[in-house]
Amino acid sequence: MADVRITLEQEAQFRSWANDPLKFINDVVQIESVTPVLDAAGNEVLTASGRPKVVTKVVPFKTRPYQDDVITRFLTTQVCAVLKARQIGLTTCACALALWLLMTKPNRFILVLSKNDRDAKKFMRRIRFMYDRLPPWVKARGPQLTRKWGVEEAEFDNGSIIFSATSSSDHGRGDTPTDVFLDEVGKMRNQEDSWSALIPATEAGGNLWMFGTANGYNDWFHRMWKGWVDDPDVDTIFYGWDVVEGRDGSWASQMRRKLGEALFRREYPATPDEAFVTSGSNVFSMEVLAEITPTAGRRVTIGKGLDGTLQVVELESQDDEFGTFIFEDPILGEKYLVAADPSEGLVDGDPTCIQVLKQTPERIEQVAVLRSRDEPDDTATALGILAALYNRASVIVERNNHGHTVLKALERARVPNVVRGSGGRPGLWTNRGSKGQNIALTRKALADGALILHDARTIDEMMGFQEKITASGNASYEGAAHDDHVDALCMGVGYAVSYAITERVAEVKSQETPHPYSFDGLMARRPFRRNRII
Repeated sequence: MADVRITLEQEAQFRSWANDPLKFINDVVQIESVTPVLDAAGNEVLTASGRPKVVTKVVPFKTRPYQDDVITRFLTTQVCAVLKARQIGLTTCACALALWLLMTKPNRFILVLSKNDRDAKKFMRRIRFMYDRLPPWVKARGPQLTRKWGVEEAEFDNGSIIFSATSSSDHGRGDTPTDVFLDEVGKMRNQEDSWSALIPATEAGGNLWMFGTANGYNDWFHRMWKGWVDDPDVDTIFYGWDVVEGRDGSWASQMRRKLGEALFRREYPATPDEAFVTSGSNVFSMEVLAEITPTAGRRVTIGKGLDGTLQVVELESQDDEFGTFIFEDPILGEKYLVAADPSEGLVDGDPTCIQVLKQTPERIEQVAVLRSRDEPDDTATALGILAALYNRASVIVERNNHGHTVLKALERARVPNVVRGSGGRPGLWTNRGSKGQNIALTRKALADGALILHDARTIDEMMGFQEKITASGNASYEGAAHDDHVDALCMGVGYAVSYAITERVAEVKSQETPHPYSFDGLMARRPFRRNRII
């Protein structure tokens, strides 16, 4: 670059760019433009492999009005979060803005975090593509690379550095970046740890600019977004599908025919709520759940009166965080079951949830919910009280982890009608297979209108409950911060659908003498075997 001479006009122009990123980008930044090849009828031409044939060419980057808006708001707000539809060019904007910072601002440490290694390297390739195609005099006038442009980082002699990596808990700790770009913030890894690692950067005056598409209802990004909307220190922006020029009703109709209504709404949402509701691999029907109007249950306490009968007292506080909430009082002659997902009772751990369900021949209805941070012994007491209140309901407890302690406490308290699993042991053992079966039965009951829900927390958890496919191809399920309401509900519905609830557990256990050489007969002759009915 030593033989490139800078004219006075060029020097003045370069200096003017220092305070005008939009002018810099529109004047000298170039990008790749990929356009499909169309035939005479306007249809896409396909390659031999069936993929659309495209033409790639280098064109000047001429920003659109919404891109001007996001760049301006990035530079005037320390923390900015953008929720967007797909394919509106915000990543390209971020690359151009990062290049402007490197070329015009000394001593910048720019940290780019992407959802995976491929995207991190792609971000750097885009910036290098823009840099390599700057006019020679601009590169000569601007800062010089101190070493060859790397796959993950580049450093200039004005002290500015850019580093691009995957989002994880390590990046951001120990360093204080001046500018952080979070690409696809909703899909970044280790979201809680990554976020906590980046907070010190903002406290030190650094900028935090986030953008991405939604990735599920009530997930980390959705919960954070709802908080950011009410936070005066965070600028939140939503760009829907129609922000791009040319995307009108005709375009939307064409895309709906190609993708279908559900996929179109997921890829090209029109509102923030639609973006989160339609995104992710939702297990339960979002359309059905969205139509449910939650019922404000009565927050009560239940105890024994002086005469030994159960007394239900309604509490003045209707705080729905923890407590027992009744949506329908017990009806004489109806059949009920009580399903529990117990926890250890720690303050920062998962809460305990108990679902009370009424089953009729036509449907299963949620009639009460208990949520608490009770220890296992207290959970057993609550189960016994709810079961007694609701017509001596069947009691279903997961025989995993803390469920063992709850079951022992139920045995000591002689709570009747505790459901037994295989082998006659109290409680139901759950694994990937049985959990998947319970989820499938609950999903079908909801879709068929056979499951009636009232509790807002349960509905909210179900809307955030996602199906994930592991690397081995198996399905796994995960909710938002907690999914205890869903676990308890699915266990109860799965049992109600799979077994006749009218049969009491004590009656299910066969009183017939087993064949002496059958498994039950052999086990019955073992001197240490004791059959207990709780």
